[in-house]
Amino acid sequence: MDVRNLVPVGFDFLQQYFLTVNESAKKLIKSQAVKKTETKGQSYAGYTYLNGSYIPLKPIKQDKTEKQGTFKVLKHPHELDKLEIVWDMALQCMNPEVVPKAIEFLIKVYYSIDGDLAD
Repeated sequence: MDVRNLVPVGFDFLQQYFLTVNESAKKLIKSQAVKKTETKGQSYAGYTYLNGSYIPLKPIKQDKTEKQGTFKVLKHPHELDKLEIVWDMALQCMNPEVVPKAIEFLIKVYYSIDGDLAD
């Protein structure tokens, strides 16, 4: 597969492909993305005028979902399917937006190895 001119959306697709293939083969377990509710200081439901100044009525809570779930690798990396595609993206891609994402994902794969395999 030629990944030299890969765009970020192509990386995202191949990353999900790698995760899905290995999850189906029971070589890793994906966790669900975590939903967080935050109160943002800038967003308010409205303002009221009181004693010569405007004050916010009520902060709006905004949901934020982590973009990427976590996963645990259950097999040694050399046993994972399609890992060579991720390596190719890190080593051969010429897109400066893709290379750091590929390297970060490779690091995540190796740091996500189940503790029982490290022995």
